Amino acid sequence: MHQKSHPFFLLCLLLALTTFAKGQSNLIPAGKLLVHYEVQGKGAPLVFLHAGYQDMGMWRQQVAYFKKYNTVITIDLPGHGETKGVDTSLLVKDLLRICLDSLHVKTASFIGVSLGGSCVQDFALGYPERVDKVVLVATGLSGWSDVFAMDTISKQCFDRIAGIAAVHNLDSFAHEVTNIWGIGLTRNAASVSPYMREYVFQTTLANLKHHPEDNRWPQLDSPRASLRIQQHQWRPPLLIIYGDQDIPFILTIASWLHSNIKDSKEIIIPHTAHMLNMEEPQAFNQAVHAFLSPVPDKKKR
Repeated sequence: MHQKSHPFFLLCLLLALTTFAKGQSNLIPAGKLLVHYEVQGKGAPLVFLHAGYQDMGMWRQQVAYFKKYNTVITIDLPGHGETKGVDTSLLVKDLLRICLDSLHVKTASFIGVSLGGSCVQDFALGYPERVDKVVLVATGLSGWSDVFAMDTISKQCFDRIAGIAAVHNLDSFAHEVTNIWGIGLTRNAASVSPYMREYVFQTTLANLKHHPEDNRWPQLDSPRASLRIQQHQWRPPLLIIYGDQDIPFILTIASWLHSNIKDSKEIIIPHTAHMLNMEEPQAFNQAVHAFLSPVPDKKKR
């Protein structure tokens, strides 16, 4: 279980949160929403979308790295972070299009983790001409039940979280999210980063308090992504990254995507779970950088 917060780690977390945003930060009107975003660096645009119950702060170590090479755009998804309002009719693919238009970005590469990965998939399928490359990290998959069945272990995890949500115990819910998605099923708390554990717990708790309604979350497209991918509608170059300690459901999604998207690349970062970009930022950043900006093969010159 999540251990009692230590003042030192709370201080580290507070410092990280307050020093993260050094670039342009603002709100973009999109439907009935005000979408919070930040822009840092110069170069080819690179958009980061966070996991469920988290916010753009989970990319802090990626922003610090990639802003040296790219114009880095981080966005708080609906129902998360500092994005405000509720709009159940605006699809997330159109929300992202509005954000790019507002920032005068014609095309960009996208990196999405978990829920953010599902949102990236919808945008890449809906507006392929505006996507350069895609990195899906421990990604979700809209419409997964149309193409495979969930395993028993993962179903138990989701049922446990749903049971806690039903009784509206926010603290217990944040603990369970931290246990499953931060620590993982096969590890104990002491074996993972205290900063990462504290960040996941505190950010989950904050999102539950500030965005209490389920319908505040991103609205995904229909037909669902899984069916369109199965029909070979995917176009952009794709890198799939996941940790070997994640729950089986996420591993199944990664395997299914790799099998169904031609020429996709797959990287497993060992000894990591769902929040692998926070656990092993150096390995993660290097893998993504190599995919986005590959070194030319001298033999082909």
